[in-house]
Amino acid sequence: EAEEPVQRLLDARIDPYAGGGAAGLHRARCILPRRARDVLRRQPQLVAPAVHAFYNRDVADMRACQDMCMFPTKGDTAAGGDGAELVVAAVRFSRCLYAQLKQQRFSVSPKSFGAIPPPSPPDYEARLVGTTLCCGLEILAARGQARRGPTAGARASASAATTEVLAVEGLPDLRASIAALPARGILRDELAGFH
Repeated sequence: EAEEPVQRLLDARIDPYAGGGAAGLHRARCILPRRARDVLRRQPQLVAPAVHAFYNRDVADMRACQDMCMFPTKGDTAAGGDGAELVVAAVRFSRCLYAQLKQQRFSVSPKSFGAIPPPSPPDYEARLVGTTLCCGLEILAARGQARRGPTAGARASASAATTEVLAVEGLPDLRASIAALPARGILRDELAGFH
């Protein structure tokens, strides 16, 4: 421990960061398909892998986003969509993840994503953030589906607790993708033993 005046100076500099965990979080209003909202409610830890998948996407990943099989975002069938119900959800990001998602340039194709409102209405930002987050989830699901064959052993070695946590009904490809994350060095300790 340092002398009293030095210690007070150190404490004064450290105090603003002492409870900084909550200050680093950001809640964003997103318009997403109900299925994506349900997955994120059950598995909020998927926000980070989804953002990273979208942030580090490549051409093959964007092919998965063109179809949007797991999380269709087209919405109302009267507007030319596929009937996926879009809902408003508050999604919690770290400030860094939110900044990564927002700074990515992404041209939204009406063919794949339905009609995005023009930039002026309040729903524009929520729909754009929700669409990019859904793309990240879709990329995770596509990567899991691509890994199904040769890496079955790596997925089988996932702990029973991890398998229980990843029990998202009706989304086997997303489960497979998430189960493969520890083998790639992602979420290694975070998923093990999580109940």
